[in-house]
Amino acid sequence: PSPLDSKDNLEMASEAIHVLTAIRNFWYETWEQATPCPASEQDPLFDPEVASAVAMHALETIHPAYLMNQIMAVNLSAAVFILLSEAGDASQVPAVKEALIKLDDLAEAALLDLTSDRTGGWTAKKQSDRDSNKDFGRYVSVDAVASCEAACNAIGKAEITISRAMSLLSKFPGAYGLVNDILD
Repeated sequence: PSPLDSKDNLEMASEAIHVLTAIRNFWYETWEQATPCPASEQDPLFDPEVASAVAMHALETIHPAYLMNQIMAVNLSAAVFILLSEAGDASQVPAVKEALIKLDDLAEAALLDLTSDRTGGWTAKKQSDRDSNKDFGRYVSVDAVASCEAACNAIGKAEITISRAMSLLSKFPGAYGLVNDILD
């Protein structure tokens, strides 16, 4: 007999089905018992004035180091994603592959440094250690700046390598080895 047919697995599956059925029945009964009310008479679920005031307050009071951390994390991730997805046929060229791998590694290292700065390095520490460090997330370390700079430089190099490879491949379709030799 298959391990999937064991008695324990069948009992767990049966219990899961009963739970799902009970939840489905709960929501069905709740829906049926609800009194219909036009949307125009219902209290709004979203207050745009309050939401915009909260957003403005967050922007007005955000610490510059936290803002830099967030912007760098988003921009690095977006740049890596765009270059990886747009490289297309050029990603078959070894020099482009190498540039993309190096970029991915450097961006990941920068993101880890940014995470460490934001969390104050307390990710594996106790909550009491975090509470005693009032300055966590209020600085950008030299390591994070250096790793972000290295990742940004790798973005520039990857862009140049990809654009040159794409241009050469338009003239020499499928000649990945030749394009790689020209790029080197």
